[in-house]
Amino acid sequence: MNRLWSTLLALAAACPIAAGGDGWPGGDPGPTEPAGGRIVRVTSGRCVGLDPRVACQEAEGKAREGLLAELAQLAEAISGQRLSGHRLVREQAWLLGQPDVEQNAALHVEEKPYGPVAEKRVTVTIGSEALARWSKRLAQQHSRRTVRLFGAAMATLAGWLGALVLITKLDRATGGYYRRVLVPAAFLALVAATVSGWMWLVGLE
Repeated sequence: MNRLWSTLLALAAACPIAAGGDGWPGGDPGPTEPAGGRIVRVTSGRCVGLDPRVACQEAEGKAREGLLAELAQLAEAISGQRLSGHRLVREQAWLLGQPDVEQNAALHVEEKPYGPVAEKRVTVTIGSEALARWSKRLAQQHSRRTVRLFGAAMATLAGWLGALVLITKLDRATGGYYRRVLVPAAFLALVAATVSGWMWLVGLE
């Protein structure tokens, strides 16, 4: 009996049950989808650990990954865009900070003969206005990205043309004496500058 109480106390300390609207476990199926809005529901599945903390951490991680995956699908559905990983994290933070977006989470833990089992459910209710704002935000970001990439492409082309003109002038000025060194060195420098510039630009996404 003492061992059972110790286990239950450890479970309660390691995995506090978060209040949420899902009704956990069973019972109330949760909030209904708002008109013009969306409800995103995610479950971690049953996670078994050697101790309660490990089981809870695994459930938390799987629920977090599942929520990101669901929001990625929703973003693609409303905007036609596939978001990068860190951009998706940024959009999730923005979306969950909106006044008409509500997130409820519930963590359920059971002690089984083979070890503690944890499962987490997350429900995100997105109002119609929040969904419209997000769609507009993603469209604006896509437009800015298109303009930025077009400008970068034009700048790259202009840079290469300018470099070729400069290399040609240097080659003529030296009578072609340093051509074997000048051309490969200039080409490698241009490639390095181009790759670095585009990597920096992509890193802004």
